[in-house]
Amino acid sequence: MGVGSGIELLTLQHGQQLRQDLLERFHTMSITLAMNMLGCTGTNEERAALLHKVIQIAAELKTTMGNMFGFAAVMRALEMPQVSRLEQTWMALRQRHTEGAILYEKTLRPFLNSLNDGRESCPLSNTTFPHVLPLLNLLEKTSAMGEGTEPWELGEVSVDVVMFHLGAARTVAQLGGIYRSNAESKLQGFQEQSEIRDLFLTDFQMRLLWGSKGAEENQTLRFSKFDQQEGKMLAVLFLFFVFSYSPVSSVFQKLYCTISDSCDCDFKPNIRDLEWDLYKNVFGQHLVQDIVSEEVAKFLEDKSPEQPLVLSFHGSMGTGKTLVSTMLGNHLYGSAMSSPFVHQFVPTLHFPSHKLVHQYRVELKSWVQGNLTECARSVFIFDEMEKMPPGVIDVLEPFLGPSHVVFRTNYRKAIYVFISTTGEEAIHKVALENRRAGREREEIKVWDLEEGILQTSYNSNTSGFFQSNLVQQNLITCFVPFLPLTRNHVERCVQSQLHQRNIHSRSDVVEAVGRSMIYSPVQGQYFSTTGCKAVSAKINFFL
Repeated sequence: MGVGSGIELLTLQHGQQLRQDLLERFHTMSITLAMNMLGCTGTNEERAALLHKVIQIAAELKTTMGNMFGFAAVMRALEMPQVSRLEQTWMALRQRHTEGAILYEKTLRPFLNSLNDGRESCPLSNTTFPHVLPLLNLLEKTSAMGEGTEPWELGEVSVDVVMFHLGAARTVAQLGGIYRSNAESKLQGFQEQSEIRDLFLTDFQMRLLWGSKGAEENQTLRFSKFDQQEGKMLAVLFLFFVFSYSPVSSVFQKLYCTISDSCDCDFKPNIRDLEWDLYKNVFGQHLVQDIVSEEVAKFLEDKSPEQPLVLSFHGSMGTGKTLVSTMLGNHLYGSAMSSPFVHQFVPTLHFPSHKLVHQYRVELKSWVQGNLTECARSVFIFDEMEKMPPGVIDVLEPFLGPSHVVFRTNYRKAIYVFISTTGEEAIHKVALENRRAGREREEIKVWDLEEGILQTSYNSNTSGFFQSNLVQQNLITCFVPFLPLTRNHVERCVQSQLHQRNIHSRSDVVEAVGRSMIYSPVQGQYFSTTGCKAVSAKINFFL
């Protein structure tokens, strides 16, 4: 038929089916979103928080995505009488989320009204889907459902508004290629998720809201019945929605987490307690204490970081690497490894074969992307990186850089921790030279060790970072060296564990465990070869 794009088809006579489909989608999306807001059974403050998130979705669709169709659908949900009459909720919104209320009242609503009245148009450079709703209503008035009077039905301005939208239709029909190019640019790297995709299928929405029989009703008849008994219909649809399709109620939360800067996923960081825990319970690691507390605090203070926080822990066994990663989980989520938003990978369990690198890359990318969609503040811990098949970890490159991947900012608020013994020789060498020179341990600086760790990690074929782009592209925020532990540090570990067992005044056990450890080098015996790793078992032996 010589039609260049779907946008152009909307303006043509034989585009009626597409116009009606978009109108159907517009209204079902609005109703579904309204039911999510009306169905919040929590306090006014909790409902206001949900309202605030919906407003942020509208803002993201308008500004970040340039999707005026989706923007108008979300605004329609916010403007439904059942939602706008929630006076206590709107009052709580103004009190607790003032910026959201101002954004809605002063920016979003006036902008949509200006679009409808023909007083403003969308910026071409950012638009992925233009504001076609007025055109759809003009051409399919008998099928369109809507409250109130349209701008073109007001006598003094009706002709001007109609002419504006008809003129705009001629323009947008010629710009399909630009809209497509804008969309492709914004969705670069995007991978569909079936659960969210299903929500946007018109047929799925119709059957969800109206049931199989209702979905087959004539569109005009269905909308007219809705107009006549809108309050009752929303109540009935809401109950049906809750009891029959409760899994769908979380989709808008997932959608918000996908396109917004952050989302609520039980993220309760306590930097003060983290610092205290590091200084009280991590022995002999002044560099770790300073670097971890400083980098985490700095990262969390930035509301819009340019890239995720990526920490790479290096050192011999028993020096506290796993302990510190557990502390991070404890003081970011309060439940460490039991939190659904703290994820741990062990190569011998998750990536055991060097022959399946391609398969592992696909699985890891999917896993990380899925969890980031659930929670932008996810924490990913990769243990035993020295056993990671080279090449697997490079699949994380798009997630770790400053590039805007999949709805931009979501990936940049995550935290990644890599744990490895790679580089332990370089660390031991510096620590030994420092000891033999008679200098204090605390005189060792991170720059004395960083280059040695980096070079070993990149050049060793037994390293998970072997020839890795993550190292080459400087995507690791900090290499964190864990120094080898002396007998004094081991005995402090013993004392700490005895205290945790509520056992006191057992200096004999402390002495026995400290004496039983193996130390290196042979001449000097400065450092425990297993750190504090065997302390618990030895305490059991000597008690």
